[in-house]
Amino acid sequence: MKFQGSTFLFSKRGSSFPFTRRRSPPHHTTHKVSVVRRKMDTSIYKSYVINMGGVTSSIAAKFAFFPSNPPSYTVVSDKSCGGKLCIPEIPRRENVDVLKLRTHRGNEIVAVYVKHPKASASMLYSHGNAADLGQMFELFVELSLRLRVNLMGYDYSGYGQSTGKGTADEVVDCSHGKQLYELCKEKYEPLWINGGGHCNLELYPVYIKHLKKFVLGLGKSKHATNEISRNSLDSRLDKAKKSNKPEKSRMSTGCVDRFRRRKGLVWYSMLAEINRNIQSLAVVRYPWLHNIPKEWAMMVHFFENYKSIIPTRVIYWVPPGIGVYKCNSDGASKGNPGPSSGGFCIRNWKGEFIYAATQELGVKTNLEAEVIALKRGLQFCVSNNLLPVIMETYSLMESQILGGNWETLWSISLMIKKIQWLRKAGVVEVSHVLREGNKVADYFANFIFSCAGTCFKVFNTYMEVPREGKVLIELHANRVPNLRVTKCQNPSFTV
Repeated sequence: MKFQGSTFLFSKRGSSFPFTRRRSPPHHTTHKVSVVRRKMDTSIYKSYVINMGGVTSSIAAKFAFFPSNPPSYTVVSDKSCGGKLCIPEIPRRENVDVLKLRTHRGNEIVAVYVKHPKASASMLYSHGNAADLGQMFELFVELSLRLRVNLMGYDYSGYGQSTGKGTADEVVDCSHGKQLYELCKEKYEPLWINGGGHCNLELYPVYIKHLKKFVLGLGKSKHATNEISRNSLDSRLDKAKKSNKPEKSRMSTGCVDRFRRRKGLVWYSMLAEINRNIQSLAVVRYPWLHNIPKEWAMMVHFFENYKSIIPTRVIYWVPPGIGVYKCNSDGASKGNPGPSSGGFCIRNWKGEFIYAATQELGVKTNLEAEVIALKRGLQFCVSNNLLPVIMETYSLMESQILGGNWETLWSISLMIKKIQWLRKAGVVEVSHVLREGNKVADYFANFIFSCAGTCFKVFNTYMEVPREGKVLIELHANRVPNLRVTKCQNPSFTV
């Protein structure tokens, strides 16, 4: 049988579990393992070395054996954590360390070390071709969580952010695996898969079954010699092999898919796809956020703790100069267009009430109601010689049109001409005011809706004004500030 699959080398006190592999000769693998062991401060009591190209079989099948270009991640130094290395493209985790390991050839190998608080062993994971750490990170985290092991994953030379040049892809001779197997003190029966390809070993049920038994057997094994007890996993496998039962036929593709779904063997691909879809939706929905995590749990935590930038601004009603009047006007439309009304209020330089009026206008737009209200207020000021006067409106469009900065809409062109003609009667200034500084006019504009059967109402004296209106007038006269609060996007937010 040719060695064209993925290689697995697990070890515990010298035990081995060899598979086949298409990668560099064994001396490269041995060096990588030794480098990792030298860099880690803890002695690895149990270690597994996994070269598993089948997990990214769909990627490898499309892109052959070439590394991802460009790399899917970068490595930066986080000054807030004392210069600790991190990968900004993946979610920040406290139990994940990013390392740069230097080989004897001077190449820097990038590795991630995922720690499990209840780990019973450590696993060294060599991923398949056409992938790098950025694409494999989610799988590393899930494997560490499900198997309860510490997991070290790394990029080969020339892959991801690892420097150097990748080795040539070639078929490794069977003698390499045989020598590794013979050097182990406690041997584990290898599994041979006839017809297994480079990226499809996980499709064979016997492969997954054997792998699970081996991982479970490591924690239960208490033998330090080559002897095999009657109840050991190897003994049970031997008994199963020697039974006279006919060998079951290989399952069809449909059966394999059902088996994988039933056993939960596609959890990684499904989880990764769901995370990508949700993260893409979040990016489209909130394009100003640049630090949206890629994992669902992190996304939930991110959005639960998201805080907008909330700037505040203090707004006053500013009385006019001595001898000048101020007329605040406002229009309201319930539907835009819809039932509308307009109102205005005139006060002197002391903030004292002079006159106010409100009127129902029928079906109008907001802009039409604003223009009509200002025109009615200006007509009253001109006819009663309340000049000079400052006309304040909440509508920015109206103030810009009257100031000659914006084009006049045809629907209000006649009213704008009338206002411009009235302005020639004296000193009339039109200015824009924010809603918080125009509360009195807004109150009178909406007051008519509470008067059933009334289309027009005037207030000639301060005593005729309802209590709510008097409160607003007094607050403005005494320059009581109003707080304007707005919510702004926070693109730099991070958890």
